[in-house]
Amino acid sequence: MSNSKDYELWCGLADERLTENPDDYINGRLLYVKPDTTIGRKDHKFEIIAKLGYGGSSVVWLARKKNASVGGWCAIKILAAGKSSVEGELAAVERIKSCGVEVVGCERKSDAWTEERNDRKYLCLKMGLSGPSVKECLRRKLTPELRLSLAIQATDIMSKLHKKKEFLYDFSSSNLLVKLKPKVNDQLMMQIIKENTESEDVDITVDRKGTSLLKHPNFPRTLYAPITLRDIVDDSLPLQLIDFNDVTPS
Repeated sequence: MSNSKDYELWCGLADERLTENPDDYINGRLLYVKPDTTIGRKDHKFEIIAKLGYGGSSVVWLARKKNASVGGWCAIKILAAGKSSVEGELAAVERIKSCGVEVVGCERKSDAWTEERNDRKYLCLKMGLSGPSVKECLRRKLTPELRLSLAIQATDIMSKLHKKKEFLYDFSSSNLLVKLKPKVNDQLMMQIIKENTESEDVDITVDRKGTSLLKHPNFPRTLYAPITLRDIVDDSLPLQLIDFNDVTPS
């Protein structure tokens, strides 16, 4: 629920913290996209397929290279307006890789671009596709051996960062993702998307602006909960680090 002088928006998924705050779209902080939206440069187009996750400063979407008949799956991270820079994101990836830690992030300048809406700029980053977070995995029934493996890997990642004097302020089970199997089966991926996509319309509960708000260019008519790719993760649950833009050298 938002508390604004002129209106209130409500979405059950947002109320349960399964999706971002709809107000962040109205005020232009986030770029509103949805499945079937096409984004990217003329020679670098992607179709948004489903939401993978969201955080305090970005939303990550499952996407596919436009007109790809086979494969072409990737993740697109759309940062909040004015948040970070291409140079900063690329530098952060290189710093983490130099620690010997596998990272999910944009590694080439050609895989980054800016979307502009209503005089606001949103940095978009094409990244490799990865699986669910450790936090999500721990909700499932795992063998003691796999739980121990996750703990050892997480400790090892933190140790490698600290040895190079790199510190992640928000190091948690949400920042560690499980790698997917080497090959993604297109048919299985489409089945996962179909069975896991959950959405809900956004309601105006205080309608002082009435129809004018519905016609607002940023009005988020529908919000989407993240899907899970746990059915196609590597069986040994190897980890990668994401959300490294808060990594700061000492």
